Amino acid sequence: MGHVPPQRRPAGTIRTAEFDHAPLALPEYASDTSLDSLRSLRGNTPRAYPPHLALRSDETMEAAGPSSQPGPSALEGRRDDPSEQGCLPTRPALDRPLTSEGLPNQESPFTPRMVFDSLSHVFVRPLIGRVRRSVRDYGQVTFKFSQTKGGFHRQIMKHRDTSGGTCAALAAHWIRARAQNGDLFERLYTDRQKRQLRIDELHSIKQLTINGRDDDGDEQNIRNLGWLSKHSMKWNLKASQSMIARQPTELIGAILDTGAKARCYKLVPIEGPLFAHTFAAEVTRDGGIVFFDPNFGEFDFSDRNAFAEWFEKAFWIRSGYHWGTFGLSQRYIVFDLYDGTTPSGNPT
Repeated sequence: MGHVPPQRRPAGTIRTAEFDHAPLALPEYASDTSLDSLRSLRGNTPRAYPPHLALRSDETMEAAGPSSQPGPSALEGRRDDPSEQGCLPTRPALDRPLTSEGLPNQESPFTPRMVFDSLSHVFVRPLIGRVRRSVRDYGQVTFKFSQTKGGFHRQIMKHRDTSGGTCAALAAHWIRARAQNGDLFERLYTDRQKRQLRIDELHSIKQLTINGRDDDGDEQNIRNLGWLSKHSMKWNLKASQSMIARQPTELIGAILDTGAKARCYKLVPIEGPLFAHTFAAEVTRDGGIVFFDPNFGEFDFSDRNAFAEWFEKAFWIRSGYHWGTFGLSQRYIVFDLYDGTTPSGNPT
């Protein structure tokens, strides 16, 4: 799930308490400029990000070379092959090798760390129905998905580096699919009833999470943004703030703001004192918004004002994200992403 203890953050999360640690090795697909800019976000002081420091992927990221760490690069090449696209398991199980430092994919779920992760998922499950029911008066539920239950949950619980949740990798894959006029869930499942998982997409999501298992927050974000850049997505930093009052008003504004773009995708890491999470959205300037939270599913709002009201009055409360110690109301970052295959980033 998205809620994980500080030592088990999934890729794409940030850890305010660790922002003063020595910097880690820079991923190959990020430049010093982009990493230094992200590190300027460290600390708890609320700040507006100055326009002259805004991050832009087309200025700061170089084309990725062969990664020095195990990653999905080889997998991505195989997924482009039509013969690999239809590669389906005979059952919802990951039968492709997936290891981390020599550890097998299957791991005992009774280790203390994985027991804690399991309890964290159980904690979220009662909130799923509350969140989905709240959408009725504002929009519609387009796909019922949660990483905390079902076949997908059973798969991430097979590895200690994914048992804490794969929210950031899921959000990145969701954005990639939407930008390619696709559907994450059609790539992840063989049908809309979620009866069978497709190996390739499951493997890619888990591997992206595993790759960032030891990263600090800023490197995790850069790793996910770098993966999206490999798929022709450009990005910039939209906003970074502390939500001391636990009110999501400014966060909502940053999500809905598309700037000069007709369509914009949002990658949003949020955190609290103990836990962290990432969700995503697709926003059109003159239209609505499609919102994806890996804990609760995909929701469609034809009216931007309806989304804003739902997010503040229903979602933020019913999800438990507004809570203090156990919530996610301490800090957020909003990254704008757009299709880099067109000069303006506007839909073709």
